[in-house]
Amino acid sequence: LHCSASTFTTVANYALLVLGFIFLGKSVGVRTVYATIVMSVLL
Repeated sequence: LHCSASTFTTVANYALLVLGFIFLGKSVGVRTVYATIVMSVLL
């Protein structure tokens, strides 16, 4: 599988975001969205 670190991290974070909303609740999901956006931009 050939992809950049940024692409891989973004895809992994979206998968974890969905799991966070399902199992941990909305507040964790909102923080995860923020962290996903910031990390994707910085990479």
